[in-house]
Amino acid sequence: MSFIIDKLRKIFPPSIHSFNLEMDRVLRAIEEERQSIVSLSQKIDDQNQLISNELKNISLQTSQIKKQTSEAVWAHIFHDTIVESTWLKDKTFSPGRWAVGYPYLYVMYRILNEVHPKRILELGLGQSTKMIAQYATSFDDVKHVVVENDKSWIDFMLKSFQLSERSSIVQLDLEMATYKEDKAIRVYKNFKEQFVHSKFDFILIDGPIGSDMQQYSRIDILNILPGCIGEDFVIMMDDCERTAENQTTLEIERCLKRYSIPYKRGRYVGQKEFVLILSKNLEFITSM
Repeated sequence: MSFIIDKLRKIFPPSIHSFNLEMDRVLRAIEEERQSIVSLSQKIDDQNQLISNELKNISLQTSQIKKQTSEAVWAHIFHDTIVESTWLKDKTFSPGRWAVGYPYLYVMYRILNEVHPKRILELGLGQSTKMIAQYATSFDDVKHVVVENDKSWIDFMLKSFQLSERSSIVQLDLEMATYKEDKAIRVYKNFKEQFVHSKFDFILIDGPIGSDMQQYSRIDILNILPGCIGEDFVIMMDDCERTAENQTTLEIERCLKRYSIPYKRGRYVGQKEFVLILSKNLEFITSM
């Protein structure tokens, strides 16, 4: 009899109830498998994100180590270069952080010592001022002008070193200005009026403070170019690892191109970066 029942079950379809039970079982199995796949996929995504974050951290750490190593190498090169300098009497400097770095000091010294600029404009009072002031003291035909906004900083710095009559500080307040589509750029007030009729062969830009600027920073020089430079010139812009300062150097280049002034561009890297824009005859400065 059981044999006949088995044969009939194979011939006739199962009852609706049995069919529904089987379908529920199959669907539950499929859902469990789907959930398992989703869970595994999420674990893989989480693991990939952890790996990605770790790789980014390693990359940042490696980059920082490279910069610190580069800065240390530049420090040795700088100290070896100035050790026998006849005009740089005070060889103590405190580079880094807000101040210029060792590559900046090294290139600046080489320019002063070998190019012998006579008209120097420095934006931002600091460690570079200590060097240029000694250079100006040693050479009668040099005129050195420093622009600074902070009176208390001026007073503090002048307690540590003395300026000769060939170096002067011009205190200019700060204000916010517009340049192209950027509506808030920190600049020196009345800078153009102060220097529009002056010419310089060495311009150093490390002010005003630009770390919070978004698109452009330290654009003061753009208001007096190209009339402020002679046939032979060097412009140094510090902090060019930042977008805003780097964008300003590109604007300087556009200005020179607009007036068909030949130039070369160079970049030095340590803990920070700076860009040189200079007349073509001084191209050697880009690879010292």
